[in-house]
Amino acid sequence: LLVAMPILPLMQHYRANDRSNDFYAYDYGMNILNTMEPNALYFASSDESVFPVLYLLGVEGLRPDITFANETGCPDAELYADMPSEILSAFSTPRTASEMFQITDWILAHTDRPVYCNTMITIEGFPGAKMAPDGLLYRLVRPGESEPKNNHWPNYQWQHDMDRVPDPPNMSSSNIVAEYHYAQGRDLLQKGENEKGLEQMAIAAQLAGRRTDILDNLARTCIDHGELDAAVEYHTRALDVSPMSIIALRNLALIYGHRGEYDKQISYGLRALSVEQRRLGPDSFA
Repeated sequence: LLVAMPILPLMQHYRANDRSNDFYAYDYGMNILNTMEPNALYFASSDESVFPVLYLLGVEGLRPDITFANETGCPDAELYADMPSEILSAFSTPRTASEMFQITDWILAHTDRPVYCNTMITIEGFPGAKMAPDGLLYRLVRPGESEPKNNHWPNYQWQHDMDRVPDPPNMSSSNIVAEYHYAQGRDLLQKGENEKGLEQMAIAAQLAGRRTDILDNLARTCIDHGELDAAVEYHTRALDVSPMSIIALRNLALIYGHRGEYDKQISYGLRALSVEQRRLGPDSFA
C-alpha cells in the first residue's frame, strides 16, 4: 500500500505534466533570435520571452552577437555606463520602475545598435522614436528611419500546430500561442486586413486568460487601428483581473471621451487619477 500511494497520483497526472514533447518554449526562443538583426539589443518582460532566449544564448551558445539588455529585470549597467553622472546620481538604489524606464529611454537614444523588445513600450525620452512591429517582436525605429517591412512568418519554424490549443494545456505554452496569434493579428491590422486581424486577436485573448499584459497590449493595438469596441472589451477584461491597471483606465477614459460618453470618461479618469496618486503620493497633484 505504501508503495502504491505515490504511484497512483503519478499515473493520474503524468500526461498533464509530461513536457518531453513540448517544444513551444524552444521554438519561440529560436524564432525570437531569428527575428533580430546582427548585434542587436533585446529587452524582454515576460517569462516566455526571457527564459527560452536566456537558455539559447547561455547554454547553447547561439547568437553571441545579441545582448540581453535586461536579463535581471533591470537594464544592464554596462549599457548606460556613459550616462552623465549628474543624471545617474539622481537615481535611487534600488532603481524605481520610473527610473528604469528613464534609463531604458537613455539607452535607446544613445545606441546605434538594432533594438528589439517583446512588448509594446512608450518611448518618452527619445523624441521621434517609436517601437514598430517586426514579426514576433517590436523594433526601435529612430527618427528618419522607415518601419520594418520584413515578412518573418514563412521563415519561422514550429514543431507544434500553432493554430491549435496546446494539448495538454499549460500556462507557458498557452501564453506562447497567445503571443503568436497576437503578433499575427497585429501584422494583419497593419496591412488593413482588420477582420482577419480581429479574429487573431480574439484567439489570443481566449488563450491569454488572466494575463493583463497581453489583454492590454491587444487593446492598445486595437486602438491604434480604430477598433475601439474590441479595445474596450480587452481593457475591461484586464480591469476585471487587475482593477488598478493604469493603462486600461487611461485608455478607457480617452475612448469614452472620444465617443461623447462623458459619465464613463469621468469615472475611468477619476479611477486613473486615484491610482496615480497612490503611486506618486497624495501631494503629487497638489
